[in-house]
Amino acid sequence: MVVEPWSDKSLNSHWVDQITKGNMTQQNNSSIEKLAATVQCPKDFICYRSGFEMLCKAEDIGSRTYLKCIDIEAQTCVFSLASGDSYLCKCPLRIYLAKEINR
Repeated sequence: MVVEPWSDKSLNSHWVDQITKGNMTQQNNSSIEKLAATVQCPKDFICYRSGFEMLCKAEDIGSRTYLKCIDIEAQTCVFSLASGDSYLCKCPLRIYLAKEINR
C-alpha cells in the first residue's frame, strides 16, 4: 500500500509555508508528490511529514541514480545497496531532494 503523504491538510499548509518562504517551488512540490506516489515507504514518509527536517544522511556523489548513504541505519534501510565497504541510497525521493533542492 502506498501512503499518500500529501493527503493530510496540515502537510499542504506546510508546503504553502515552504513555497512562500522560497524554500520550495510549486514545481518541486508537484515532483515530490509524483515521486512519493510511486514509492512504498516503510518509514511512512517521515522525511516528507517532517518538512524534510528528518532526512537520512546522504551525499551526492555525482551519480544520476544513487547517493552515497552515510546514515547510521544504512545496513537496514530497504533503499540502501551495499557497495564495497559503503552503501548507496536508491530512494527516488531522497535522490530528488539532493539533486534538485540541495538537501
